[in-house]
Amino acid sequence: ESQPSLAPDGRTLYFASDRKGGFGKIDLWKSYLQDDGTWTEPENLGPNINTPYDEQSPFIHPDNQTLYFSSDGWPGMGGSDIYYSRKDTAGKWQKAENAGYPINTYLEDFCLVVTGNGSKGYFSTNNPNGKGGHDLYCFDIPQQIKPNALTFVKGTVYDEKTNEKLDAVVEVQNIKTGETVYKSVSNSETGQFYASLPQGSQYA
Repeated sequence: ESQPSLAPDGRTLYFASDRKGGFGKIDLWKSYLQDDGTWTEPENLGPNINTPYDEQSPFIHPDNQTLYFSSDGWPGMGGSDIYYSRKDTAGKWQKAENAGYPINTYLEDFCLVVTGNGSKGYFSTNNPNGKGGHDLYCFDIPQQIKPNALTFVKGTVYDEKTNEKLDAVVEVQNIKTGETVYKSVSNSETGQFYASLPQGSQYA
């Protein structure tokens, strides 16, 4: 079990594992943090993500709708390429798509991380023109693989009478779907919380 990526809801953990019950050697899985502080039994992300070979380095973007990962099982350009998948309206991951050239080459390309605003990507590749071995590179994210636009909510929880800063469970829901898109605890010293949410919806 390795390469963890925590979703912006603060409760969904994506990771890579060679545990039994998967589709291949190393698969991508997720587990959910319950209210009692325990994690659910890991759930395989399914055949739209995983293959009989290796899927690794999951990165769930702060939009909580776009998953980037590397694979040597899907049709690609080299040994390991970078792929992405988006959730459909039912919350299921769509079939993985290759991020394309020039991000992917005949080399080993993996470990993509995308900035919150979706403008920049950072990844690792063993380009022979680099400093040696695997190097880190930065690039502008092409439009077709950009994540959804985000909005941010920051707040402070405090006692109305004493003004004392409080640690409290903060939950944000999508009003239309009823889905909890963020659930975490405000900072016990400052009372602050910070949530990133996809644009275009109404929240409570």
